[in-house]
Amino acid sequence: MNKKDIVEEKYLYEYIKEMLYSAVISESNLSPNSYYHHNTNYKSLLEILKYGILSKRNYTKLIKKRDLTEKEEYLYSDESYFNGADYISLSKMGLSDLYRDEEEYDAYTPHTTDLLIDPNIKVDRRTTNYGNEFLALDGIIPISSIKSIDLRLIKYAYLVSKNNRDYILKNIRNTNYAYLALDKNILDILEYYNSIIDTCNFMLDNNINIKIREVSDNKKIILDPTLIRKNKKIELKK
Repeated sequence: MNKKDIVEEKYLYEYIKEMLYSAVISESNLSPNSYYHHNTNYKSLLEILKYGILSKRNYTKLIKKRDLTEKEEYLYSDESYFNGADYISLSKMGLSDLYRDEEEYDAYTPHTTDLLIDPNIKVDRRTTNYGNEFLALDGIIPISSIKSIDLRLIKYAYLVSKNNRDYILKNIRNTNYAYLALDKNILDILEYYNSIIDTCNFMLDNNINIKIREVSDNKKIILDPTLIRKNKKIELKK
């Protein structure tokens, strides 16, 4: 097993940018507005590749190997939890039919992965929380319905580098950037990057063919899992 690369914090953004761009296959013309979006954290990718995207009930049954407790049944009921126990929350970007006072969920947040989901799955539109929210009704989205794993890791690494983070927090009053105030952002970057290497290893070992794209800027690029697999994991220089 390769040893980890030791990276100084001030070089972290450039390191991640260089490593990901070194794994580029080609540019991508996939239109994200044509798909449903499901946001999840990087650490959840391996579970999703094993089981699909699961509702709370199916997650508890398949992964935790038990039924929902009475308290969880209430917590995840339609009245208490907007997904319900049996549904999966999705969003769709670029809709033109939102009312003026409806909030739009932003699927393009840089600190999560953005899974593009087949537009032919069975959904129901719900606007209780966001005007562009949909619920997948079958309680499981199989990996065959995941058309791309979109990353904005380069953008996130840029935003949380100290100089940029201080500038943003000082000059931009936007709740979408509230996470930048957290001291753990730099450690998050390490975890996210290392998780992508684990994800590519799992995909290759199990013959899973899903696009991985880096979409931090207007240049949408497809990454080669075999090249990412060759990269070392990283840790921060102390």
